[in-house]
Amino acid sequence: MGVIREVYDDLDTDVEFEEFEAAVNDKVEQMGGLADEETAAMLIAHELRDEEVNGIADIEPGMEDVKFLAKVVSIGEVRTFERDGEDEDGRVVNIEVADETGRIRVSLWDEMAAGAKENLEVGTVLRIGGRPKDGYNGVEVSASKVEEDLDAEVDVQVLDSYRVEDLALGLSDVNLEGKILDAGTVRTFDRDDGTEGRVSNLSVGDPTGRVRVTLWDERADLAEELEPGQSVEVVDGYVRERDGSLELHVGSR
Repeated sequence: MGVIREVYDDLDTDVEFEEFEAAVNDKVEQMGGLADEETAAMLIAHELRDEEVNGIADIEPGMEDVKFLAKVVSIGEVRTFERDGEDEDGRVVNIEVADETGRIRVSLWDEMAAGAKENLEVGTVLRIGGRPKDGYNGVEVSASKVEEDLDAEVDVQVLDSYRVEDLALGLSDVNLEGKILDAGTVRTFDRDDGTEGRVSNLSVGDPTGRVRVTLWDERADLAEELEPGQSVEVVDGYVRERDGSLELHVGSR
């Protein structure tokens, strides 16, 4: 057995041996004879171990590419955008994934974005590789590689409807049933682009707790149509944090 195979067999990685061997040979060439195959194999193995994380909770901004296993809990809409100096529009879709340690938003770009809408489903288990970064809701991962793992299991419950106690920062596509505890009035404000925005707030409760619900723009008028004690369902909400408390927002993102 060669030294490259010996080092590879000691690794717990989803990288194929052929890919590992090619990386070792590239490393030997890059170092111009300063490293033999065994040394290069150990260096590549060290890099791979650094990439593997035990769970989503271990992912932090500033890390190099990370690899992890997680279950899809929500899939957003594909958005298009213009790239500077290019005729073809770019595409991106954000998905929420979770494991036993937490959840995180993952951005899929271009071909991966198109493939996500066609092939991904809530509950699918994925092996994800990508670079962590700071996002609006905390750490996010910009994916470079995504593969479905049919054999792996992730012990995460996918909810069709949430309770107040289930809410967590970064959740989107949230449906929640409860009763109106308090309803505010509509307020207007000026946006940076000169347009006028509208916003209102509700307090909604269920047997597990209460949460502030913020309604934006065309949804804002609903607050003046609702009364305390009325049963409601919040549909397609997303969770934000304000002054240390979680809020459920509906409308403009």
